[in-house]
Amino acid sequence: MAQETAPAKLLYDVHTHVLFDIDDGAANEGMALDMLRLASERGVTGVVQDEPLLPVEPRPRPRWWLGRRG
Repeated sequence: MAQETAPAKLLYDVHTHVLFDIDDGAANEGMALDMLRLASERGVTGVVQDEPLLPVEPRPRPRWWLGRRG
């Protein structure tokens, strides 16, 4: 008789502010990585990130963001 395995437990964070220099998210890349590390340690298996509709305060986009859209 085949042994049954437990289904994988998936936990997605669907409201995250991990992108740095975007709205009220992480202040820098190091903080963003720390946030992802902490989420992983607490059992988060995936993160959903989308562009905020309305920024909290207008800020220039970081260099890596420019040219992202055509």
